[in-house]
Amino acid sequence: MRHQQHHDHRIQLDTAEAIEHWGQWLEEQHLKGFRTYLVTLQFRHLPQSSHIRLEIMRQEAERVWKFLAMRTVRNCGRVTNPDFLPRWIFVPDYPVAKYAKQSLRSVTINDGLHVHIVVVMPKLSRFGQRLARHLRTRQDAYILPRQPLLRVHAKRVKHNFGKVVDYAFKSIRSGRCTLDNVVIFPKAKGEY
Repeated sequence: MRHQQHHDHRIQLDTAEAIEHWGQWLEEQHLKGFRTYLVTLQFRHLPQSSHIRLEIMRQEAERVWKFLAMRTVRNCGRVTNPDFLPRWIFVPDYPVAKYAKQSLRSVTINDGLHVHIVVVMPKLSRFGQRLARHLRTRQDAYILPRQPLLRVHAKRVKHNFGKVVDYAFKSIRSGRCTLDNVVIFPKAKGEY
């Protein structure tokens, strides 16, 4: 029992350290002139287990990231500096009790599992507008028939970066997901 308590405490510390690290990193990126967004991806019903659902969501997020990267810079596969690409912190999430009512469907589909992505974007991009507007006006380019993605929503973040990371990581803090479920895009050079 004592070993389990020590293990749980270590996981809580690792999570707190990760949240603090990402909050500081976002602040640094903001000071360098990058724009930060919190993007939420919601999905159509996925009938598999939560592990398989999560993998499908990760694959779909990667598809969207690649599509966005191609619209951010020309020849994104040849970019030598990842600062020119959108950078994503992919974090799975489950709904929590809120004062604002959510539709029953949004909290029951896939047992409520959805994805938050903390996004750092260069100021300049080929699509020539801020990410939130781009995703709102070009939903049709990202949400495809017969693909799992149902909805994309982005909100610009201008301050309180630590709170945004804390919010995105709430299912990790609660233990419903783990830090192993967090995925960073772009991956290593040559994977984009």
